[in-house]
Amino acid sequence: MDTTNLPLETTSSSLLLPQQSASPVYDVHRPVKKNDYTPIPLRWYNVLALHLAGRKAIEIKQETSYSIPMIHKILNHKGVQAVRQQLMDSTQQEFEALFDKIVDNIRAQLDSTDEAIKLAAQQQWLKANGKFGNGGKTKIITNITAEQVVQNILEGKDGLNDNE
Repeated sequence: MDTTNLPLETTSSSLLLPQQSASPVYDVHRPVKKNDYTPIPLRWYNVLALHLAGRKAIEIKQETSYSIPMIHKILNHKGVQAVRQQLMDSTQQEFEALFDKIVDNIRAQLDSTDEAIKLAAQQQWLKANGKFGNGGKTKIITNITAEQVVQNILEGKDGLNDNE
């Protein structure tokens, strides 16, 4: 800022120029660290992307050549967790923005004259609200052991149910 063109009453010592500060003694900050301006490494983004895509650690190991303990270390790193949280927040915001449109679309389908469209909309609405049952076709067992579940799977049954 050039003070030569300012009136005399404004060129006092109380006027702070960009290079000056009110108290230079307190102007000392901690030194800038590498993590202050460097994001997580690009390979770590790749590990995070594979993890968020539903890949297992063994598949991530084969694709990235990181060991499984290193993959877990990367996924538990605070920088990676911060990136994951940002991605989850943006996904949640996108879902909330689309929710009203989806509900309006299902309402319009419920008012449709076509019975197939109406039935599909009813099923979507019931599934979304957790009210869509199995129609009494299968009986769910609640007191079943893991061995019984494995035996049912080996026999070709549904695992948790009495019948297929």
